[in-house]
Amino acid sequence: MKRMFVMGCLLAAVSTWTACSHSKSATGATSNATSENPSLLYDKDWRLVSMQGELVDTAGMHRIPAIRFGKSDHRVSGNGGCNGMGGTFTVTGDKLHFSPLISTKMACPNLDVENKYFKLLDQATRFEVSEGRLELFNDSGSILLFANP
Repeated sequence: MKRMFVMGCLLAAVSTWTACSHSKSATGATSNATSENPSLLYDKDWRLVSMQGELVDTAGMHRIPAIRFGKSDHRVSGNGGCNGMGGTFTVTGDKLHFSPLISTKMACPNLDVENKYFKLLDQATRFEVSEGRLELFNDSGSILLFANP
């Protein structure tokens, strides 16, 4: 029941984000909180909602995959649903670069989501933060969407 409630909340967050993500300012320009205030990225627990446009099924996972960006030490940490991960990162404007990320290697059932998540993190080159959501992009487009509950 709790997992269904969490998934419902995440779906509501995605729906709200979709409705708000392309809001126009008074000048007609799409607002981009990243260029205005990149500090919105830091020191928040971001929970994974979707990968390459598909909702993440967290049924059977120990935890919801998540990520956190430390502002003072430029360390990234999180988990893939089973294993913890970490490393360092740099931000320049809306550009994002991770050092090679390391992770624990616990054996858990169904590591497909985690393996895909970690692979996509390695591909991230840009980010946007707005309306309680974090989106990571590679050269082809959006690859990971997170919510900050």
